[in-house]
Amino acid sequence: MSQPLIEFPRNTAGIWTLPNGLELIVREDHSSPVVSLQAWVRTGSIHEGEWLGAGLSHFLEHMLFKGTSRRDANEIAQTVQAAGGYVNAYTSFDRTVYWIDTPADGWETCLDVLCDVVSDSQLPEEEF
Repeated sequence: MSQPLIEFPRNTAGIWTLPNGLELIVREDHSSPVVSLQAWVRTGSIHEGEWLGAGLSHFLEHMLFKGTSRRDANEIAQTVQAAGGYVNAYTSFDRTVYWIDTPADGWETCLDVLCDVVSDSQLPEEEF
């Protein structure tokens, strides 16, 4: 039997489904003291229906960072930066991904911010 051309590493990610249907995927890699927190939402430009191409998904992606009931836009950015992290997002054809990369010791603070943004954004009227 011949050797494969490429040896792929074994998948070491754990996957759990929470009672609310949210899937949690964790893959530990201790080669670097960095944590990447990501919230993948199954929505993108393909879901814009009659407004396809209008950029509504991308617009909403940006609006989620404009404030929650606990933090305004500046506090979101400042909290992540104070933890040494970087926050961003992107919208694609079939998904929108909100993410924060942070030094490992800032993961709890940044997870709190990410959860706040994706679950409690207020979409302030003055930002429209």
